[in-house]
Amino acid sequence: MPKVGHYFVNTNMLYWNTYIWIDRVSDTELHIGLTDYGQQNLKDITNINGPSVGQRFEQNGLLMTIESISREYPVKSPVSCVITHINNDVLLSPEYLNEDPFEYWIVKVDALDLGELDLLIDGESMADEVLEEVGLERRSVMDSSDEKIVDDDFDYENEFTIDSPEDFDDDSDW
Repeated sequence: MPKVGHYFVNTNMLYWNTYIWIDRVSDTELHIGLTDYGQQNLKDITNINGPSVGQRFEQNGLLMTIESISREYPVKSPVSCVITHINNDVLLSPEYLNEDPFEYWIVKVDALDLGELDLLIDGESMADEVLEEVGLERRSVMDSSDEKIVDDDFDYENEFTIDSPEDFDDDSDW
């Protein structure tokens, strides 16, 4: 699974936004869960207020609320759907999502409008979106001929250092 910055992005999944993944199990059956990006931004997940089996939702309707030590996150339904299963393991032990959010789906649904699936984001596009969110998009500069030069080889994680107090001379004339 590719890693974008500090976040894993499963390129085999579909996405509603940077917090919610969708795994299309069959034509209409979908698993819905929390992304690694969403989990790391929410911090420690403490509770999930989920829907009931058989409950119907319109696209953008409030599907569930994920609570963490930092805040509550309202999850809107990525598609019009009916809840077919709830992952009780995750509801009883939401800390599973803190360990590996792509391993655990929260709800299983049947999509009611297959056309809405076209509005979801594919894995490659989500990786690009996470890059933008975390500010890791490739930097570019203009040369004298106003052509963009992209520094594809710049290693952002290893090119920066933090100076220690020993690096400074106490006799400086600041």
